[in-house]
Amino acid sequence: MREPIFENPLPKIMPLRGSLHVAWKRCGRLNCRCQRGRLHGPFYELRWRDRGHQHKRYVPRDDVPATLLGIELRRAMFPPVYRITEVVKSALPRRDR
Repeated sequence: MREPIFENPLPKIMPLRGSLHVAWKRCGRLNCRCQRGRLHGPFYELRWRDRGHQHKRYVPRDDVPATLLGIELRRAMFPPVYRITEVVKSALPRRDR
């Protein structure tokens, strides 16, 4: 079997649903700094809704740029419903009342 001439230097970016959030957390230990107001973090979470339920997944710091690209890719592929509605309304003839 032949070896590939070159490797693909770009990572495969998958479209991702949701949005990326930065979270600061309190751990619950009594003598920890977070009990006095200095929380742990930042932690990154991907949040999305599915069938009325909110889901979230931890995103490692190294994966944040690829996650943001995936979110933007999905948004470019599927524009929000209100934009589609505006386009349809602008294409229809206007009715005067």
